[in-house]
Amino acid sequence: MEPGYSNPRVGFEPGLTGFYGTTWSASNGVQQEVAPHDPALTTTFKNGGKTALKLVSNEGAQSISQNVYTGANGNANNWYTQLEPGKNYRLEAWMRGENLGNGGKVSFGFNNDVPGYAALTKTFDVTKDWQKFTYDFAAPARPDKDGIFAHQFKWTGVKAASASARSALWLDNARLFRYDSPEDLTKDFAPNQTILNEMLDSLPTGAKGSWRAYGPMMNQATMDSLLSYQPSSSYSIDWLTQIGSSTAMTLPMVMDVFLRTGKTPQTRVHPFLSMQVYFTEKEWQNFIEYLAAPYDPKTDTPKTKPFAYRRTQHRGGVLTPWTDEFPHISIEYGNETWHNGTFAGWEGFNKGYVSWGPDEGREMGHFSRYFSRRWSIVLTGSRKNWTTKSVSIWAVFTTAKSKRTGASRATPRTRARLIH
Repeated sequence: MEPGYSNPRVGFEPGLTGFYGTTWSASNGVQQEVAPHDPALTTTFKNGGKTALKLVSNEGAQSISQNVYTGANGNANNWYTQLEPGKNYRLEAWMRGENLGNGGKVSFGFNNDVPGYAALTKTFDVTKDWQKFTYDFAAPARPDKDGIFAHQFKWTGVKAASASARSALWLDNARLFRYDSPEDLTKDFAPNQTILNEMLDSLPTGAKGSWRAYGPMMNQATMDSLLSYQPSSSYSIDWLTQIGSSTAMTLPMVMDVFLRTGKTPQTRVHPFLSMQVYFTEKEWQNFIEYLAAPYDPKTDTPKTKPFAYRRTQHRGGVLTPWTDEFPHISIEYGNETWHNGTFAGWEGFNKGYVSWGPDEGREMGHFSRYFSRRWSIVLTGSRKNWTTKSVSIWAVFTTAKSKRTGASRATPRTRARLIH
């Protein structure tokens, strides 16, 4: 469940705290597992992914929660993560259960006693089969007292004769989001209208400049997940081994927002996509197919063009490639790839290999030349009818004269580009 979709305020939103998401906290005796789906599940519900959250529990009352809301007195309430009073929200969650107590009843609510929030509760009858559950409600008034609180799921575990007979609640594709029209309820992604309106109001009318999508794409998620609505997890294997979420948004969400910036391609922004550097050539081909490949249901199939088909599904059946929806799309390979890797998370050239002398950009220039040639293969190849004429790829992002000079000498085809 992504709290950033329902809360436009500052506080614990992933978009304001580093795209790490908010973890589930479980009661004592609950074992959280990321468990593989039954392969047949993909035919049961859309965007099911490959895994779900499996919660194995002991006997008695159990719960999981996400602490993402903050109450405060007075005007401070306007700055913390809360539901927008009077706005409509929907909870969606796919669930199934094994050996649950109390007839399989699972309830959703908030773990505080604040008037309004305390009354928001819904009980679902969960069985052994996957089902989609929904709960629509209007957000209450802002909390009238200080404190952090959470939304939560509660259920009852049974006494088990063996480990395999313990109670288990499976949870997948849970989201709590604001909707402002009936159409929002049919979409996989509905951006918060308060934030969206503020962003759109800041844009000029008519022709617009570039809009950079940085955080959504610069992370450890796989390309396959970035081209879906479920980004894969990040992981760190070091002295503090940990697993978290990679990003709050993915490319389909980003492009949806960009599309809303105008009514025609000429009046929309120029998407500027900063991508991570870990992908294989095949993954880059999938990426370009998603952006640019046409899809004709009469001649194409989900097997022959899986990522173009995926785009049409994300767009509700619209066949137009993303490259036909905007004046231009810029794709940046990495962030400041001339960098020597001093800062954690910034991939670049090794500090011991690249000098800080007058010609320090030479190695980066050679790489840029190689990379641009490989991109020519990715963009063309056998895909002559793909709309890639409006796509530019670049791997150099710097203004330091010494770096620019060294890199440009090693890359004769380099052209200066002004991003505005």
